[in-house]
Amino acid sequence: MLAVQFNETGMGGLACVPETEYGVDAVKPPSRERVVADRLRMAVEGLADALQSTVAVFEGRGRTLRPVSSAIRGASLPSLTHITSLAPPMDAPAPAIAPLAGTLWTLIRLSGSRRSATLAVYGDQSAAGQTIVAAARAVSALLAERDAGRTAHRQTATHALSRRLARVYGFPRMADVVSSATARLLGARVVSTAIFDPIAQVLKVHGTYGYPSLLVEHARITPGEGIIGSVFQSGVPMCVPDVRAHDDRFRSRPRYRTNSFVAVPVRAGQRILGVISATDREDDRPFTRDDVSSLRALAAPVALALSRELAVSEAEQYAHAAAIDPLSGLFNRRYLHVRLEEELERARRHQIPLALLMIDLDDFKMVNDKFGHLAGDAVIKEVAVILRRTVRMFDVCTRYGGEEFAILMPNSGAQSAATVAERIRRRIESYRFSEPALASLSVTASIGLAVSTAQLLPRDLIERADQALYQAKTLGKNRVWFG
Repeated sequence: MLAVQFNETGMGGLACVPETEYGVDAVKPPSRERVVADRLRMAVEGLADALQSTVAVFEGRGRTLRPVSSAIRGASLPSLTHITSLAPPMDAPAPAIAPLAGTLWTLIRLSGSRRSATLAVYGDQSAAGQTIVAAARAVSALLAERDAGRTAHRQTATHALSRRLARVYGFPRMADVVSSATARLLGARVVSTAIFDPIAQVLKVHGTYGYPSLLVEHARITPGEGIIGSVFQSGVPMCVPDVRAHDDRFRSRPRYRTNSFVAVPVRAGQRILGVISATDREDDRPFTRDDVSSLRALAAPVALALSRELAVSEAEQYAHAAAIDPLSGLFNRRYLHVRLEEELERARRHQIPLALLMIDLDDFKMVNDKFGHLAGDAVIKEVAVILRRTVRMFDVCTRYGGEEFAILMPNSGAQSAATVAERIRRRIESYRFSEPALASLSVTASIGLAVSTAQLLPRDLIERADQALYQAKTLGKNRVWFG
């Protein structure tokens, strides 16, 4: 019987990594996973050299297995996927001898991996049963160390990303942080983070790593379109080791160095918020299901951060919608009262004037009676456009109610406010509608103007402007009056 010694880190003297490979002069120290992978490779090669036979470690889920480490010594690897079902447990007295693809293989099940794992040696190795069992224990320990390292790495990366996302706001900044964290975790050269816009019903690439975001800032991806759209629509992660063996729609990749990519959805409950995708590993190897697991772990804090940002964005949209009059598109009366109190306080504090215009369309009932309510709505919309185009960008235009409008003009005295009011009156009077049915329709407006003083309350300023408007109506309409 062969007397080959194994320990928990691999085969005897091959357990240590050579100093010449990872010494102090190395440019970049290897990752823990790479060190474990090298130790696993050396353990497998040591066993293959000792037995002068092909040795492989297979690992996978269910019936899908792949070799994670192998040493070819004459015989090719078996192509069947049911090796694990033939292998006995590691505490069995001896490995099993099983026919695979017309040849005999010696099999023993490994216990260190979270997946089904088997150590396979070509030929009938009954004479080396104890050696193979010892090798299986060493390989199991290496697989357990590798998985523990992966878990620790994921947890560290996830915790670091959670802390960073708690300090940033806005989709572009958040997506850049996520893309950078993904690149570090997976060792990827190219990463993108796309976020779904529920209003436009498209995905937008807000953050990138490895290429300028300017290249994709105008891109809009519909659900089901390409890799990102497909992952978003299905809600299922996608890991493609080689696009050349995949669907035709993924085969054109002239910009990338490798043919492998991975993409996972960012999910909050049943709602999918976006997609994180990566390609071009730094070691040029294909992505694996382990990378999918790592990326899914990273997506958990991303989902929380995006949910927070979406909630803020939606709240702002609802608040804005609550302040807007749906017909005219101007601010509504409630918003005017809120801003009036704020602007009066600012005017008192800084000793600056505040003007208020109250505008009423003359004989508006006649417009509805003669031309119909749709024509009346058209008049309201066109007058709103005139008001917005006439005042300053920081003046507050509101629809006060019915055919009445109000304009709040911060830091505007009586003379400048009267000039603007007169300009509004003339533009409304001279406006003609382009629709043939409204060609004979002309509209005029009466405007009341009031300017604040230090003692005025909001209701006092509104009452003064209303009194001025009433006076303009009394004196014949279609005029400006200062109250």
